[in-house]
Amino acid sequence: MPVRRVHIEKKNSRRKRPLGIPCWSDKLLQEVIRLILEAYYEPQFSPTSHGFRSGRGCHTALSEIYSKWIGTFRVCGR
Repeated sequence: MPVRRVHIEKKNSRRKRPLGIPCWSDKLLQEVIRLILEAYYEPQFSPTSHGFRSGRGCHTALSEIYSKWIGTFRVCGR
């Protein structure tokens, strides 16, 4: 099925932007593929990687920096 196209208003503007809403079978397929890929790749990621991972994000990265990093070092000897 084609994606249903809806136009929603932009904030502080009279113009509208298009928004595609997929059917439920496409959403289901996307979720199944996401679960399979996540189960395969999650163990291969570095434990210090925080981008686009479930349960991790900016706040966990900042918490790790605060708790584990002692200081900075100079690169290029300046």
